[in-house]
Amino acid sequence: MISLQTDLFVRIWGEGHPERVVLLHGSNVPDPDVTWQKQRPLAAQYELVVVDRRGFGQSPPADHITWESEMSDLLALIGERAHIVGHSYGGVLALLLGSSHPERVRSLVAIEPPAFGLALEDPTIAAYVQLAAPVHTAGPDLTPEEFLRRLIAAQGEEPPAEFAFAPAHRKAVNTTGISPDPATAPIVVEHLAAAPFPKLVASGSWSAQMETTCDHVAARIGAERANFPGSRHSPQQLGAPFNDRLCAVFAAAESG
Repeated sequence: MISLQTDLFVRIWGEGHPERVVLLHGSNVPDPDVTWQKQRPLAAQYELVVVDRRGFGQSPPADHITWESEMSDLLALIGERAHIVGHSYGGVLALLLGSSHPERVRSLVAIEPPAFGLALEDPTIAAYVQLAAPVHTAGPDLTPEEFLRRLIAAQGEEPPAEFAFAPAHRKAVNTTGISPDPATAPIVVEHLAAAPFPKLVASGSWSAQMETTCDHVAARIGAERANFPGSRHSPQQLGAPFNDRLCAVFAAAESG
């Protein structure tokens, strides 16, 4: 039975395997473990640490989130070294961890990370970041409903007339609203590019904005690039095809 020095809610799938995989969910997620249900078969080979990030799911609520507090929470889950897999905002956290603590990372997989700050040379990305930044700045002073409404509008979509959040979903959106703008993540590209561990950036080939961002991120950090058409924002939910690619990344870390 492993002991993690954290107050976060954590599920361990495949406890006891020598290689640990830390799975980081994204924003606005009421049931974080659902993000990774298709990865449960990997517990036959790896110890999967499935965390409810602070303010999400069954973890304690938060009144303030910073990049420093996110890294502190994450480092408590890794042990000596681990494979890091992050989806959406969790992908941004994975990239930040890899740049700030490369010695703790066996491999890094970022799935549709909104790391827009690494793609600002593209005018469409820069324009979106300019629209979204005031929403994130105001987030701590907005209700979850108003924050999500404004963020959807910044993305150029029509928000619903009203939201009907279940409590867990409202908690998740509230936490997203008090979290830093993902475009401001202090990712040191040079550190990631120089890191010796395998890196993969994956996307679902559904959003031109996300494809552009992922292309820029992969090119700048020297990562492999993978597309999973038809999977939209969650390629990991394809199951086996995605898991096969994950295992290839993990195996490259073992042989490197």
